[in-house]
Amino acid sequence: MKLDKELVNHYLDIAKYMLLNIKFDKTYQDKINMSLFILAIKEGLENMAVEVSNLIELDRKKFSTNNLFYKWKTLQEIESIKTLVEQEFKKDGIFYLINEINDLLFKPLDTSIILTNNKLSLKNFNKLLDKCNKFVKLLRNLQHEC
Repeated sequence: MKLDKELVNHYLDIAKYMLLNIKFDKTYQDKINMSLFILAIKEGLENMAVEVSNLIELDRKKFSTNNLFYKWKTLQEIESIKTLVEQEFKKDGIFYLINEINDLLFKPLDTSIILTNNKLSLKNFNKLLDKCNKFVKLLRNLQHEC
């Protein structure tokens, strides 16, 4: 569906814009910008899941009530995209990085131990956005081939 495709692109553009506004200075505003970045990435991937489900004609009503990760686990069962989706649940995959960043943003840090939080860095946020863009591009190329 054309609308889903446009929404995917729109949300990834929002994530790119939010990344420009993140200063990594540990301020409240920066945490909000990081949260909006993650939200835009998740919404883009959610719409990509709907786009893929429309092509294979999954039960849209049942599919639309599930969360992002369940949708992609469901889509992972499709043989033509299984390997591609599986990779994104592994360490350094898109879904792994989203969970990792969410945990760092919203779970309180244990102040009894000394550690550095280098996961909330420009490098990792860029990595996540790049991985999302490549993932979407690969999925769309596979859709056109099949």
